[in-house]
Amino acid sequence: PDEIRLMKKAADATNRAHVAAMKALKPGMNERQIHELIVATFKKEGCPELGFPPIVAAGKNGTVLHYMKNSQPIPADTLMVVDIGAAIENYVTDITRTLPTSGKYAGEMRRAYQTVLEAQKAAEALLRPGATFGDLEGASRKVFEDRGLTEWSYAHSREGSVRHGLGHYVGMAVHDSGTYRERFEPGMVITIEPGWYDRALGYGIRIEDTYLVTPDGFERLSA
Repeated sequence: PDEIRLMKKAADATNRAHVAAMKALKPGMNERQIHELIVATFKKEGCPELGFPPIVAAGKNGTVLHYMKNSQPIPADTLMVVDIGAAIENYVTDITRTLPTSGKYAGEMRRAYQTVLEAQKAAEALLRPGATFGDLEGASRKVFEDRGLTEWSYAHSREGSVRHGLGHYVGMAVHDSGTYRERFEPGMVITIEPGWYDRALGYGIRIEDTYLVTPDGFERLSA
């Protein structure tokens, strides 16, 4: 219970940093300005530590999985991946949101974003004791396949450099220890984070939440 309490506090601080970034974001800003706002919000919320260096990746930078330079101007009419996690007393969280830099998701960006969200929800629906990452992965992958959006998805991308797993364990490290074949048990904490990375059009999408496995299902710590 004490570990979960700390992780919830880190998640709450991270959520508030996301909201601060959403409110502040405007084209023409530098990624570094959003980075500094996020770190300041963590501290304001009582979480002085970073779970990992913030990823604030606008436009084509969002197609780089672990982009951390956070030094470029933010273009208009594209998307920005914000992958961040506060830490407190060595316990961390990991939450990602993808923001439209001009305030609205439009056209193919909107379609791809909705697909990523539905892929996350499909995996989330299976999260309970006894399930595995493989079960969640299959459900998420099928959403991209059903919508014909496999070329640049996290699971099907044409270039391996942007491919990643659907999720990972979280605890005293943002990618905590654990085998990915074991069945989930109450008390485990994981992420679910499908993504879409269109290098041709120059933007990335990732939606990530952190979940506590409970006896009956899950609690979304990043709610």
